[in-house]
Amino acid sequence: MQEPHSVAIRVAQPSDTEALIELYRALLAQQSEFDAGWTETRDFDWQGYIDGILRSDSQIILTAVSQREIVGFAHLRVRSSPDRRVSILRRLIRRIRTSTGRPIVTSPYGYIESVIVRPSDQRKGIGQLLMTDAESWFASRSVSRVETSYYSDNDGSRALLNKMGYRMHRVMAVKSVSGDAYPSK
Repeated sequence: MQEPHSVAIRVAQPSDTEALIELYRALLAQQSEFDAGWTETRDFDWQGYIDGILRSDSQIILTAVSQREIVGFAHLRVRSSPDRRVSILRRLIRRIRTSTGRPIVTSPYGYIESVIVRPSDQRKGIGQLLMTDAESWFASRSVSRVETSYYSDNDGSRALLNKMGYRMHRVMAVKSVSGDAYPSK
């Protein structure tokens, strides 16, 4: 791995939108290598999507800037409870709270939605810089746990996360039941 040449990590600004859109499209292209279902919708409102993140109190985009160009970013989100796939657990928690009279507290946790570094700038430590600053941002918001996900075939993501001390926690298995092959590598 080469050392990053004067890379600064900063919070994204509205003026960064075009560069972020370009990198999001690169992320979609990269993800489509692992899952053919990831394709860009022609009428997707990238401007509105990024504006929504930039206005949010619970989300942020950190950018990696080298020689006045955005070469990567990390999209971060603070979640206050497990994602919607565990709504059954929420209902169970409400029942337990009601029956015992004691509240069950779910702590906020951080979720790294995506990290992308421009292909020509990969393997230079920029992803690690983004992840380190992401962890600091979460800690400054009293978040004690950070989660992220990656495709099982994405060796680069796995290596970075292992290097940074992340461990496998949950595994998602996927199978098509419609007769079509599940879009994958």
